[in-house]
Amino acid sequence: MTVRPLIAAVASVFAVAGCFASPGDDDLDDEKEATTASALDVGTSSTELGDLATADPTQAAAGVASSKTKGCRTRALDPASPNVVLITLEECTGRFGRHSVSGHLTVTFSSNADGSLHSETVSSDLTVDGRPFSRTVSADISVAGDVRHVSRHSEKAGTKKNGDSLVQTEDEVVVIDKSTRCRTVNGTGHALVGGNRNIASTTTNLQTCETPEGDDLCPTGSIEHVNQSKGKTRVATFDGSVNATIEIAKRKGSATKTWSLDCTPR
Repeated sequence: MTVRPLIAAVASVFAVAGCFASPGDDDLDDEKEATTASALDVGTSSTELGDLATADPTQAAAGVASSKTKGCRTRALDPASPNVVLITLEECTGRFGRHSVSGHLTVTFSSNADGSLHSETVSSDLTVDGRPFSRTVSADISVAGDVRHVSRHSEKAGTKKNGDSLVQTEDEVVVIDKSTRCRTVNGTGHALVGGNRNIASTTTNLQTCETPEGDDLCPTGSIEHVNQSKGKTRVATFDGSVNATIEIAKRKGSATKTWSLDCTPR
């Protein structure tokens, strides 16, 4: 079982403000920039790591190198190191086409002392929408029957379109159960925008599943963003229905929005 792109991306979808903000709505601009890491995760997402069938570094590398890729990226084993995968990105748009990413990623697999799998991903000459960025990801992956447990730490740094600097860290724990076809995410993140704007993010029990036929079931859980500098909090709540509720609280008042989801109610 491979979690489909839509259902696997729900956490990032709701991190992207533009998915539900109307044109000209700048309520969520910083939050959007702070949490849109999806394009940078092309080839190294927790979902892809969770699909690994083995904790052996060489076999894991071979599996990643031989897996299907879209036209914008290629993967190959390092001829000198069978536990290393070289990924080339050429104008990859990530999820929902919001960013164009080019450059190279080097993924190195190794074994932890407890027998679990470790991966380190380092970028080189990476650009997002033509602007230089850097990205590093470390992950520990355990394989137990149908369950994959991924603990991941990522860091990225670069420049927004308006010239503001962006530094972001994220930590997440993802449990993928192939028998139930579900993926559950818990995690936190922090972004510093423009050197003085802080955004804290928390994902709580965000579960996305699919039916045996491959239909997306509506998600459950929540995602919260707190823009400390602007005194603004946004909470997206999912209850397994086709509608998500987004509550925005600001110093000058609050608002509630809804977003219709393309999914099957639980």
